[in-house]
Amino acid sequence: MTEARWQPGDEVVLRYITRQERPGMSWPARVVEDRDDLLALFIPNGAVTKQWRGVRDSMGQPVTRELVDIPWRRDTLRLMYPGEDYSIWLSWRDEDGERVFHGYYINVEEPFRRTPIGVDTNDHTLDVVVQPD
Repeated sequence: MTEARWQPGDEVVLRYITRQERPGMSWPARVVEDRDDLLALFIPNGAVTKQWRGVRDSMGQPVTRELVDIPWRRDTLRLMYPGEDYSIWLSWRDEDGERVFHGYYINVEEPFRRTPIGVDTNDHTLDVVVQPD
């Protein structure tokens, strides 16, 4: 292994890179674990993320998109596997002050690439949502 490892607690940025090679949606994350076979990142409820928002003209027609600050809605543990084209998200929501498991989210995406500030990938749109029993 020649790549540097992060330590638990390190802060990194998870970014989707567009087809035009520009940063798009982005999340601040805290490293939970970094091993040869797994990178586990935690994104807390309320973290300020960058998300796409459509911009419309005066007739209401979409003309472009812009990145805006959006608070993340739930605690999320994102499990990323080197060389794999998916990640698994486990999320918890706040329900009257109680932390409740919300479900699993399997995100189909490019294998992640390490950068000096975190990891880059790109979403492939297809997702699988699994709700708990």
